[in-house]
Amino acid sequence: FKSFWAHSYEEEKSAFQKVVDFLIKRRERYPRSHIYHYNHYEVTVLKRLMCIYGSRENEVDHLLRTQAFIDLFKILRNSLIISEPRYTLKNVEVFFSEKKREGRVTSSGDSIVEYEKYLQTDDKTILEEIEIYNKVDCISTMKLRNWFISIKEEHGIKTIISPAEEEKKEEIPEDPLALVIRE
Repeated sequence: FKSFWAHSYEEEKSAFQKVVDFLIKRRERYPRSHIYHYNHYEVTVLKRLMCIYGSRENEVDHLLRTQAFIDLFKILRNSLIISEPRYTLKNVEVFFSEKKREGRVTSSGDSIVEYEKYLQTDDKTILEEIEIYNKVDCISTMKLRNWFISIKEEHGIKTIISPAEEEKKEEIPEDPLALVIRE
């Protein structure tokens, strides 16, 4: 887990560039790795910031064209019917997470409210709570990915790999850590 904080537009541009640079370097090191996320928010924000700041256009375009991003929400909605009322990550966690979320920040709405409090008070413990929330989201996204893989293996579902991909598989080591991004 790696945090990128910004509290001004100048810092936001720099943080955006650092995030994209981090993703590109990671993909260069592990070309077959993917960036897992839940729903469209993260990719939408990357595109929006790319346009606002006129920066990292080629890099973001490359990540999009090479299908680096894997939206686990789409996979869930298109493959499973669940007994939860909504398909939010927090609702889905009941299937693969041992415990319920705790703390001052347990939702994206909470994080927005708490960040506003931070801006008024400059209380660094609020940022720590928001960071913990985002880290838990990243871990949860990874657990969801692993849960999908376990379901796939349990039911003997095979991944179809083209001969060209099979050749690459032998040449390139698998990324030992899946990339997961959150706001």
